[in-house]
Amino acid sequence: MILQKDQHHHSSIYHNASMPNTQRLTWDGVCLHAGGLPGYPSSHGCVHLPLEFSAKLFEITHLGTAVIIADEASAPADVVHPGIILNGDADQMIAQERARERRKKHKTVPPASGDHPNRVPIASVVVSGADRKSYLLKDGDIVDQKPITIANPDQPLGTHVLVLKTLEGKHPTWSAMSIRHADSTTAVQSTDTATLDRIKLDPAFVEQALGSMHPGMSLMITDLAAGPETRSDRDFVIVSSEFVQ
Repeated sequence: MILQKDQHHHSSIYHNASMPNTQRLTWDGVCLHAGGLPGYPSSHGCVHLPLEFSAKLFEITHLGTAVIIADEASAPADVVHPGIILNGDADQMIAQERARERRKKHKTVPPASGDHPNRVPIASVVVSGADRKSYLLKDGDIVDQKPITIANPDQPLGTHVLVLKTLEGKHPTWSAMSIRHADSTTAVQSTDTATLDRIKLDPAFVEQALGSMHPGMSLMITDLAAGPETRSDRDFVIVSSEFVQ
């Protein structure tokens, strides 16, 4: 995810080299920024972007935006679904409608280069099959956790990362990527509505999550444990498209 932003950054390592529209991905120096594109790898790990594209991207991202680097084979797919309401129950759909007005102020998350008094907290949700719990995080801190129920609990959910693209239309649209575990020999299970519909969240959790939704919000579904004791420090963690390390 994006850790820092600097529109006019210069390298502190590579002879003060200009790196326009820098967006930091790791604390040890991997970034998105404008740079040369000779047709072969030419950076020291950074992702070079065309200058005009990098400027447009810089304007629409914010701290905490999830970044997925993929090729054609592993690129995320769009999933249209009620969203945080991972089941289609009518009463929860009503709760979504009641929350619509409350969500309007969250439709745009402004770019941020630091703590701004009007900045919307970056929200994310983790659904853990091992814990049978859902976690709501804001700016990396757990603010709510509730039990969940899973249909056919003996069948793995798989590991899926979804990023909210838009709240427009009847249902939100998510960009979804499925991930294979390092010890798994089975094919990657695609993220589809059938997988999402197996998960039923606590209504109180749904209400709070709906009020926190914004474009760029991330949702991770995993069979692994996701409690606080399993978390790393507040640093950069890579989730590989091939393996979960």
